[in-house]
Amino acid sequence: MKDPAGQPAPQGGFKTGGWYGGYQYWNGTFASQAGQIHPASDQQGAGETVSEEVNIQGDVAQGQAEGTNQAYINEQNAVNTPNTPGLSMPGSSTSGSNTPGSSSALAQPQEDVDFTAIYKNIQQNSGVADLQNDYLEKERQFIEAKNKINDNPFLSEATRVGREAKITELFNERTANIQNEIAMKKADIEIETELALKQIDFNSQQSQIAFEQLNSLIASGAFNNASGELIAEWTRRTGISSDMIMSAVEASSKEDIETSIRYSTADSGEETVSVINSQTGEIISQKSLGFVGNAQGGGSDVSDSEAKLLIKQDLLNDARQGVTWDQIYSSGITYIGDVEELYQLYLSANYYKPSAAQKKADLARYGVDSSFL
Repeated sequence: MKDPAGQPAPQGGFKTGGWYGGYQYWNGTFASQAGQIHPASDQQGAGETVSEEVNIQGDVAQGQAEGTNQAYINEQNAVNTPNTPGLSMPGSSTSGSNTPGSSSALAQPQEDVDFTAIYKNIQQNSGVADLQNDYLEKERQFIEAKNKINDNPFLSEATRVGREAKITELFNERTANIQNEIAMKKADIEIETELALKQIDFNSQQSQIAFEQLNSLIASGAFNNASGELIAEWTRRTGISSDMIMSAVEASSKEDIETSIRYSTADSGEETVSVINSQTGEIISQKSLGFVGNAQGGGSDVSDSEAKLLIKQDLLNDARQGVTWDQIYSSGITYIGDVEELYQLYLSANYYKPSAAQKKADLARYGVDSSFL
């Protein structure tokens, strides 16, 4: 396995929380962009991009010219596509590209598909670059104002701290909505790219479970005042665009309205996602996903047997990288079908080296006698 910058793993492998090629590694995956604190991490600022100011501090600590780290991060984000689980360029070694529920179940883009061109076209039309530039300009103004405060020799320590706290609060207020929009648009870009490459299977078991979980969370009010990062996370989990999720949240927040998000396929083969009033069946909003599956010749030419081999290979790669048995089971059982076969595949990676007792416990959770081991 290589990091997103193309460098091989160091001796001992990638370590959770470590930075490799400008990307943070966390429990088997890299962040979706260089300079970003992994969204799954338990560190402060998870999902956020490390500021240029912090990167400059890193330059100073490492004895490098100011701007070295930021320039490298910008270069990586300019040349590399998103490191989304299940989304890989032809010929890349990113795992999970065929694993069911990880965005690309059973569907593989043809070798002549220009992944980079598709991604860049969607990115350019998204407006995310303007938002990022707006944020960077506000961040530049904030750093400049803070430096002026800290460089003023006539301010007492109490006054300096008070003024810095005030402009920090103001900066956070001015940029909160921008950061939320950036997070959601980045997730939308990734999902639109996967849809364009026909890499999303909304009929998979994992997709259906994600839909149910999303609807349950919205109904419980868990998404009221949700951050952009939370919306982005569920956009990636479900394949539902951020605006559709927000539409469901806004409708459900109204008195006596229960909403749910539903996926459907018309006789023509067109697939749509709708936000509906659960009580009346009224469509609140609807979005076409195009002909995502095999309709009108748009699907994959991969046979069932070939698909199963591809899925097995991705599950094996996941196991080698430390994905747990329960996660392997959840991702693979729908397609592999046999628990014993799936567990033998998991054991062949030999990552955790489970004891005999652990093997029995692993299988017992899914109602299988371990005597065959």
